Formats: sequence, C-alpha cells, structure tokens
Amino acid sequence: MGPDGSYALDNHTHPEASSISAGFMSASDKGKLENIESFANVNTIESISLNGTNIVPDADKNVNIAIPIVRGATASVGGAAGLVPGPTAGDNEKFLRGDGT
Repeated sequence: MGPDGSYALDNHTHPEASSISAGFMSASDKGKLENIESFANVNTIESISLNGTNIVPDADKNVNIAIPIVRGATASVGGAAGLVPGPTAGDNEKFLRGDGT
C-alpha cells in the first residue's frame, strides 16, 4: 500500500535494472553484479600461522592441521593440551579429570 493508501494495479510492471538504467536496484549496483564471475569468492587467506609457525597450503589450496587428543597428567608427568574425545552413550554422569579420564 502506498503512503496515500492506494494500491498498484494488478497489471503494473517494473523495469529491469541494467548497468545503464535503474530498476529494482540502482544501475550502479546492477553493473557491479554483472562483473562478478559465477561462484566467485573474494575471501582469500593470504597467510596462515599456528603458534608462530607459517603453514603453507598444498597445490589445491588446502590446509590440514593435526590437533592431538588431550593427554592426561600423572602424579609425576604433566599432560598435554588437545581435543577431548566426545562422550558416548551412558557417559552422561562422567566428567573429565586431570588424568584425562
């Protein structure tokens, strides 16, 4: 509904936007869209660093980072940081202790 309470006719049309004239979007925005390649992705990673070490992607631009499983501590040896394995069914009353169990 328009600000004056009127409605558009059922058979009204809207011009399509082009890089020359505005339609449902400005001509400038339409021109930008026309220059984007199909499936383009402008989000590129220039470099990757993990704990101060540069990581180089492979030829397919993939990066694989191995994260170890957490290692629990003993009375005499410290543990190691890492991923905690997911709980299985029936583990709902368990908790993770410093020894990794």
